[in-house]
Amino acid sequence: MGESLTQPSLLPPQQSELKRIAKALLLSKTASCGALVFALFVLVAILAPVLAPHDPALQDLKRRLAPPIGLGMEKASPEFPLGNDNLGRDILSRLLVGSRVSLVVGICTILVASSVGSLLGAVSGFYRGFLDNSVMRLVDVWMAFPSLLMAIAFGAALGPGLANLVAALSLTNWVVYCRIVRAEVLSIREKTYVLSARAIGAGDLRIVLRHVLPNVLAPILVVSTLQMGTVIIAEASLSFLGIGVQTSVPTWGGMLSDGREFMRQAWWLATFPGIAISTVVLGVNLLGDGLRDALDPRLRNR
Repeated sequence: MGESLTQPSLLPPQQSELKRIAKALLLSKTASCGALVFALFVLVAILAPVLAPHDPALQDLKRRLAPPIGLGMEKASPEFPLGNDNLGRDILSRLLVGSRVSLVVGICTILVASSVGSLLGAVSGFYRGFLDNSVMRLVDVWMAFPSLLMAIAFGAALGPGLANLVAALSLTNWVVYCRIVRAEVLSIREKTYVLSARAIGAGDLRIVLRHVLPNVLAPILVVSTLQMGTVIIAEASLSFLGIGVQTSVPTWGGMLSDGREFMRQAWWLATFPGIAISTVVLGVNLLGDGLRDALDPRLRNR
């Protein structure tokens, strides 16, 4: 009877923190909405070959510029609910398959750019001195050029292809992670637990990998989520200009490029891929804002 009614948490600290973050995301309507949109985007991209009702490359010139259903126009068919493009290809199937390119490019670019940028930023902030000055001057020069212009230059130099597109966008976005991680490491390197690890003889590599980088995962995760939308827009822009993947592969940017010449007589060619890009980017940004609020200790008690 004399025992306290307050029971300590049986969860490890890591699981307790993950549970708190998940609860904060669920309580946020905007973050939940963004997570739902992004989850649907991933699911559609994975199941695109199964969900696509037609071959996205199959041409039928008899159905050229056929309108979507519901507009009361001739040639509209329930078999092609979003209509057909200038070569008679099914727009819905091309939208579904095109989502795979955006997902693969977005995830791969974030993984490569965050890994390279975070490692350089951690080493630069930890060692300071000449190495720090050299890396930061390189970052300053890199950021002096517009990111999209650099992506176009790298994409044109590397040539078309999925791997080259990921490389071009990674070379453009690594500086964002480098600056943020360096700023965090400058503060963390003076913390008591880092000084204690150094006092007991821990090597620099062990300190960076075990004590520094794990404590900068929160800002990396937030920036990665927000950068996903930027990468998707950049991929669509390069595909729109014909610098992305091969033209035979359906992409949202390529569909926008094909539809720009027919905006007056067939507005749906560019409208539906534009809506898809806007919806996914909005969902990712809402999720990123929710993660930022959930991981920011200054906002926990508000």
